[in-house]
Amino acid sequence: MQIILPPKSKKFLVLIPLVLSGYVHLWNPSGFPDVFYDEGYYVRRAMHVMAGLGPQEGTFYDHPYFGQLFLSGIFSFIGYPSSLNPQATHESISLLFAVPRLVMGMLAIVDAFLIYKITELRYGNNIALLAAILFAVMPFTWMIRRVLLESILLPFLLSSILAACYAAKAAGSKRMLLILASGAMLGIAIFTKIPAFAAIPVIAYLVMQPSARDNGENTTRWKATSLSLWFIPVIMIPAIWPMYAASNGNFDPWLKDVLWQSRLKNDAITGMWVPFAEIDPVLFAFGAVGLSFTVFRRDYFLLLWIVPFAALFSVAGFHQYFHVLPIVPVFCIASSKWIIDATARLLRNKLGANMRLLCWSPVIALVIFGFTITTILINTDMTSAQIQAAMFGINYVTTHKDVTITANPAYSWLFPYAFHLPNTLRVYGDIRYFEADTAYVLLLTDAHFEWDFGGGEFEKVYHATDRIASFEGKVFQYDQTKYPYTNMEFNGEGAHIDARIGPTSALSPNGIFRQN
Repeated sequence: MQIILPPKSKKFLVLIPLVLSGYVHLWNPSGFPDVFYDEGYYVRRAMHVMAGLGPQEGTFYDHPYFGQLFLSGIFSFIGYPSSLNPQATHESISLLFAVPRLVMGMLAIVDAFLIYKITELRYGNNIALLAAILFAVMPFTWMIRRVLLESILLPFLLSSILAACYAAKAAGSKRMLLILASGAMLGIAIFTKIPAFAAIPVIAYLVMQPSARDNGENTTRWKATSLSLWFIPVIMIPAIWPMYAASNGNFDPWLKDVLWQSRLKNDAITGMWVPFAEIDPVLFAFGAVGLSFTVFRRDYFLLLWIVPFAALFSVAGFHQYFHVLPIVPVFCIASSKWIIDATARLLRNKLGANMRLLCWSPVIALVIFGFTITTILINTDMTSAQIQAAMFGINYVTTHKDVTITANPAYSWLFPYAFHLPNTLRVYGDIRYFEADTAYVLLLTDAHFEWDFGGGEFEKVYHATDRIASFEGKVFQYDQTKYPYTNMEFNGEGAHIDARIGPTSALSPNGIFRQN
């Protein structure tokens, strides 16, 4: 059952999820969540491009280049970070953290709009409105606030799906242009991160849908033509990555690194699905129920979207909880479709006004629940220790000239690119391999440092250095056994940070890291 509204009123309905998404993703960007390890890599690589050093940083080929090219383009346009006049103050460093996340927040608003339009074309206005609102307010989508490749590729993936949906309603040259646009958007998504290729089945299915204006003529021929045209940008745009490596004589290292990554393996259940259920049990449960109904109803659109991604996650690669972001829209759409369909069945009965309102109350309660939980989370401060550690490091290295600094990449990019401190290692792991030109090394160590180095190496570093400062975050102020603070389990980067100083001779590769 559809809500009957004048056409002009329907246009304004989409503003509801957009406003909600703007609040959720643009409020307190520097405070929640913590600044994640991978975020620093992608921001630093953007700075690397802006410095004129090319899209490839270092010798390891892990991801294609669109992420850093996209960020560097935006940063260059707004003059970031120099336009902020960086200073070693809490406010200044908070703002430096906030700007990249504000970019992600703007992308999240675009995501909500695209989900609305896709769902509206496929299932109608009611389901579209609820799906977009769920995507805007449900707790799991706070992941999009982080500067991750998944956050960057998602609007391009959704744009590809939307263009393919529109192509099914067009004909002639307009259809061909929409198909090319769909292929280009998916090509960009894959050029951002390779696993986006799992969206090929669902978009190819849409591309091959007969147009209402085709009249059933030459069906096989136009399907083959449409699919071939669509595949051109899907293949050619990501091919820039290996072609660039080959042009520099590095095709063999590129192939070796890509194959090595594909063989990394951990449990997709505990690495992705269990965290999803812990972070957002309601969306996970409703989505699972909704998806089970799509199996019975043979809704190939949603099934072809989620099944290839789930299969890929199960058989290849190293999995982290945020890797499910490309299929979170499926959970929102499936949840909405099931809820609205169930509500419509109830409304078909002859009910009084009070009972009709009661039928909608679960929908309203779900939205209020998601909005409330997410509001609680985004109003916390998970980055205070990271900001304090960065401030300390900047001030220490500025006043003690013969010191090299190394820290978590989440914020180590600040030292060379925002504050122009030359004696900076990219990540603390680099002390294993690089000889510093200074007498001392300042280490800003955290939980991730211990994970990366392991017990034995960490103990050596600990005994070869002296602690000169310590910074405590606020994550342990919350009971992580109680929802929604179970989300804090994924905000531990800034829980505790030590500043440790030691002589370069002891910390160099020929010191405690010398080969036996």
